[in-house]
Amino acid sequence: MKHRKINILVAVLYASLCFGTAFCVGHNYDDPMPADFLKKDRMSQEQSGKASRRWPLSFRGTKNNEITGSQFLKPISERMNSGEGMVRVLQIGDSHVKGNYFPRALEQVLMSHYGGAVLEGVDMDCAPALDDPGMTFNYIGINGARTVRFTEPDMLERIANLNPDLVIVSFGTNEAHGNFNKNEHFYTLDALISGIRRNSPNAVFLLTTPPGSYITTSGQSWRDRRGRWHSSAVHVPNKRTAEVAEAIVEYGQKHNIAVWDVYSIAGGEAFACPNWRNSGLMQTDQIHFTVQGYELQGSMLGEAIVEAMRDPL
Repeated sequence: MKHRKINILVAVLYASLCFGTAFCVGHNYDDPMPADFLKKDRMSQEQSGKASRRWPLSFRGTKNNEITGSQFLKPISERMNSGEGMVRVLQIGDSHVKGNYFPRALEQVLMSHYGGAVLEGVDMDCAPALDDPGMTFNYIGINGARTVRFTEPDMLERIANLNPDLVIVSFGTNEAHGNFNKNEHFYTLDALISGIRRNSPNAVFLLTTPPGSYITTSGQSWRDRRGRWHSSAVHVPNKRTAEVAEAIVEYGQKHNIAVWDVYSIAGGEAFACPNWRNSGLMQTDQIHFTVQGYELQGSMLGEAIVEAMRDPL
């Protein structure tokens, strides 16, 4: 009888261990953030104020969540705040936009402040009446796209069909993973903006920088007993992201275009990448983000836009 009780106890402990292990392995970052994490995050926002009101506690080196050159959004802010007519907002970008969590979070913040309707697709017959107050929101994202992809005739036609008033341009990650040339990128941005303005001459633009990503490089090398060499792969922050972000900021300054520099706001070259990764907001490829990571970016951009529209210009 004694041995039987011991065996039952061992079985119960073993089952508990297996269940706990399965739970840990099965958990992923697409699940909702734990309640205690959100509570701590809200406390951090209240204590630290505007500079980091939505960043997780683990984020270091963050800056004020604000749009540089916000005065260049004045034509949009006047319409938004006056409630005269509908403002069409369009976000274009790469896979970060295509995945829809980023633009949907942005849309939610803007809609909560300005009202309006969501415009799906490019069929303008579905749009609300343009004399109604508020805004419409749409987005176009393409996996692997660089800015130059949207300068092609088919993309410019899609954008023209939407006739946007505010165009949010969100590229840079794929440029940072290639042979980046600042002058060539300036030429591409010129082609994109002039191409859109041919059909929407009054369009206002807002540029965003890439949030940061990692690249794979060789780590330690070793020789096995048979004399064959092996090397381990490691992820390191993609330093070219800083170059791309700086170029986008510089372009905005030279052409009187507003810029949301999320790369610098989230920690810059020293902290942005480890901030995202160490907070569990990056996917395993360390290029794309979890649902929470994208939703955080979209909410932060939305709040920065609302703040820019609220400030006297």
